[in-house]
Amino acid sequence: MSNNPNDLEEQIELARMLAKFKLQVRRDLNESIDLERLKNEPAYARQRLGEIEEAATDEELLVNLLLLRDRLALTREVNPPRSPAVAAGGKYRFGARG
Repeated sequence: MSNNPNDLEEQIELARMLAKFKLQVRRDLNESIDLERLKNEPAYARQRLGEIEEAATDEELLVNLLLLRDRLALTREVNPPRSPAVAAGGKYRFGARG
C-alpha cells in the first residue's frame, strides 16, 4: 500500500463506489455481486456489469454502473489505436531512407 495520500483517497473513493453499487444491485435487482472479483477480474467484471446493465431499470444504478466501469477501466474499445502513420493511410518505416 502506498503512503501517498492521493492513492489512499482514490482507494477510499473506489471502495465507496463498490459498496454503493453492491447495495444498489441487491436492492434493485435482488442479486449479489462479488466485489473482490469485480475489482480484480476484468472478465468477471465485464460479464456481471453487462448482465446488470441489461436488467437495470433504475437510472441511478445505470449511472453508477457506467462510472464504475470507467473507474475499473473496463470501457469497451471498439477500434484499437493505430500509429499516426497507419491512421493516415501510410506505412511506417524504420529509419530514414537515403
